[in-house]
Amino acid sequence: LQPADAFGEIRPALVKDIPRAQIPKRITLRVGKRLSAVSTLSGRKRRVRVVEIGRESVKLDGNHVLAGKVIELDVHMICVDAASEASGTKP
Repeated sequence: LQPADAFGEIRPALVKDIPRAQIPKRITLRVGKRLSAVSTLSGRKRRVRVVEIGRESVKLDGNHVLAGKVIELDVHMICVDAASEASGTKP
């Protein structure tokens, strides 16, 4: 599946540099760590991922971890419902 048909394209607006002072000191930061952030505009909670840690700021990415990636599925058919085929209805 192409990104648009799966988890979407990467949205640059969801990648933000946040001053370290805005992150509680009790949180141990590391690249890849998932955090919950609250939008100052909408008040909505969003999962973000730490992508870069700087001296004064932290870069957070609110995109889905698979956004922008081509997804390849490996599907194994387990069974076919013969009754649905005979009646012309879909399961």
